[in-house]
Amino acid sequence: MATRGREHEMTGKRPLYEIAADIRAHWAKVNYAAEPYLEAMESLDSITGMYFYETAESVVLYFLSNATSWRGEDARRVKAELRGMLKALAQQLAGEASHRHLADLRNIFTTFTLNPSQGIYDHLLTAMDDYKQSR
Repeated sequence: MATRGREHEMTGKRPLYEIAADIRAHWAKVNYAAEPYLEAMESLDSITGMYFYETAESVVLYFLSNATSWRGEDARRVKAELRGMLKALAQQLAGEASHRHLADLRNIFTTFTLNPSQGIYDHLLTAMDDYKQSR
């Protein structure tokens, strides 16, 4: 099972177990198909965690797909919060992939010892530095 850490104190985002408690408080009769995913969320801290062999991301996705019958203001608020967490994770993963891709390109250019006067090498290094500073 997942362990509860203090990651949320640094990020300002609620841990999944708090969101799950919020769902329990506002959804009187939880849909039977959403129940196992809600139970899993009760033991998870963050969207990057693991629940046995399942990622927290997949747990949240399956919960959302099985929680379509939960409606109202609280449902919209909580579902938006969960979707926001999924979107932030996707953006983070995309950024990490871009960073790895840029590092791979740098290694390729360095390996082939391109002449810096050709311009593309300098352009690549500048792009990498700009990316690192923006993170």
